[in-house]
Amino acid sequence: APSNATSVEARFVPMAVGQGEITAWLPLSFLPSSTTYRGTITVKRGYYRLDVRAKTGSTILAETKVNRVGVGEVFIIAGQSNAYGGFERVPNSQEDRVSCLDFRQTMIDEYLLPFRFSNVSYGSNIGPSQPPHLWSILGDRLVRRLNAPVMFLGAALGGTSSAEWQQSAAGNLGNTPNSSVYRRLGVALMHYAARTGVRAVLWHQGEQDLLYSTSTQTYFNNIQYVINTTRQQTLYNQ
Repeated sequence: APSNATSVEARFVPMAVGQGEITAWLPLSFLPSSTTYRGTITVKRGYYRLDVRAKTGSTILAETKVNRVGVGEVFIIAGQSNAYGGFERVPNSQEDRVSCLDFRQTMIDEYLLPFRFSNVSYGSNIGPSQPPHLWSILGDRLVRRLNAPVMFLGAALGGTSSAEWQQSAAGNLGNTPNSSVYRRLGVALMHYAARTGVRAVLWHQGEQDLLYSTSTQTYFNNIQYVINTTRQQTLYNQ
């Protein structure tokens, strides 16, 4: 904020009628001995413009706006090819409120991860690691049903077995995408869901284990290990 600012306020304004509820201007606190500010505002689900202004007394010194701030549902996609997709041309999402991270890497490099979100469309990616698949269609249906924004984070990889997921979750990373597949889910959790929150991991996997004749108990143990690892990373132990 400007050095002579005595207060900073913020509010959320719906991008369209019926897509949320406007908040009052609410104060944000200055950090000690600085002009940097921070605060928390509780907002109902919707699609918003965030307004922030700095004041001295009743005089506005500076004001800025951030468009397309979503308060809604976040899903991480994980598993193998039926979750990964890439075999078909999919339609663009019809709803502006269906978002993704338009980014894809085969071997994840944390230093290159972006933090700009995009609308899901043909040619975009469901970052950090997969094509759009059918998620534009599901996103449209969820947005219309919930009247809330929906974002997908991609962590699936075709041809992966439960053993590869378990081993990579245990830190036994090989030098191929399959042998280090859990890093995709870990990146989605630690770099994105840690900031946005997440409703659930959508998991579709098992064909490779059928091919390998994996026993039911072994499959259960492998997936339980992956689930426990996600809980350790997110400190969610329920």
